[in-house]
Amino acid sequence: MSVDNENVVDIASINEKQSAVVLTVSDHLDWSDTEQHQIVLQAKLNRYLAFVESGELLERYPAAKDPPVEFLVVFKFRPDRAG
Repeated sequence: MSVDNENVVDIASINEKQSAVVLTVSDHLDWSDTEQHQIVLQAKLNRYLAFVESGELLERYPAAKDPPVEFLVVFKFRPDRAG
């Protein structure tokens, strides 16, 4: 699971302290081609948004009904200025 596999939600978890569902993107790519990296990341985030908006999140994780949803991106490499 990683940022370049846009059809998979990498990690879904519950942050019990903040009562939130957290959907995490695991981004292992460097920023040597920043434009391509941004395109890949945007596609992944769009998939995550569709996962929530379509109701698929609730189908797979019924406990996610009430808490707000947070999106978290975990980078292996620090994004460049454009990123």
